[in-house]
Amino acid sequence: PDVMTADNIRALLKIVPTSEELEMIKEYPNLNELGTAEKFLLALGEVPKLEPRLKALLIKDGFEKRSNLVEEQLKVMEAAIDEVKKSKKFPEVLGVVLKVGNYMNGTGARGGAYGFKLDTLAKLADTKSVDNKTTLLQFIIMDFEKSRPHLLELANDFPHLQDGTRESLVEATKDLKQLTADVEFSKNQIKDGAGDRFHKVISEFIEEGDSTISSLNVLHTSIEQKFTELKKYYGELPATDTNQFFETLFKFITLYTSSYETLLRQRKSAEERAKAEKRRAVSFLLIHLILLPAIEILYSLLLGNGCEARSCWRRRTSRWRARCSGQNPSASTARCSRAA
Repeated sequence: PDVMTADNIRALLKIVPTSEELEMIKEYPNLNELGTAEKFLLALGEVPKLEPRLKALLIKDGFEKRSNLVEEQLKVMEAAIDEVKKSKKFPEVLGVVLKVGNYMNGTGARGGAYGFKLDTLAKLADTKSVDNKTTLLQFIIMDFEKSRPHLLELANDFPHLQDGTRESLVEATKDLKQLTADVEFSKNQIKDGAGDRFHKVISEFIEEGDSTISSLNVLHTSIEQKFTELKKYYGELPATDTNQFFETLFKFITLYTSSYETLLRQRKSAEERAKAEKRRAVSFLLIHLILLPAIEILYSLLLGNGCEARSCWRRRTSRWRARCSGQNPSASTARCSRAA
């Protein structure tokens, strides 16, 4: 098994003897009487360029994991960039927002704008109607329900946008530069001499590392160019990083989706309240128009007074028919009584 694991390499780096320490050990009169630790330090001191070689081995050990992480970060950013570039719904939504904003601002200083910053989209949920019940964003969404229903599923255009909020192109660039510098550092450790195992191991690593760095540079250059074009298209500052750009968009998409869901919940609640009110009204009518009069009639019949039972039925039905039609119940009852 390979004993030069990352943990062992780190442990060795901590005890690499300095030239002063080696001189002090060599000054001992009888080297054969040295302890195990001192003999081990002397053995380490005989290895040429020990510390940089250990660092090169440590770089080799962690290079694949680090390069895979950079590649994963770049691909996440690329996916998010491509989604924003290819989305047809998002520019359409922005166009409507711009028209609404210009209409509201009229001919004032803010009217007639040719565009706006993406971070102003969040303010659509802060602008509310006179009754304070509907936001401007909800108003726009309600208009989309009638005129542009395809825009209601805006979030479907951005499945990787949230992942993009966690990735920084600036940091990925730094990591890629560090990987490149580490490979160059490893190259410098095999310039002097060849033939030992270290030279063979590091040479193989450098060959693979150069190939990986080359692929990552191609991917990085492509993403950098795409993102620069995207920032220019949406009028964002050149210094804007990917995580900032995607975070702004993701906040709006989340706000947009939640506003639409709130509208649907409000409508469902209103429908349920209307149904419940209707059921209560029907129950009220059944009880007072049929059940209670029927009980009174049954009671009168049990007492043997059929005329009174019929009269009670007429009064009850006349009263509730009048109430349902908006007439005066007492007048209707009086007419019913006279007729009886």
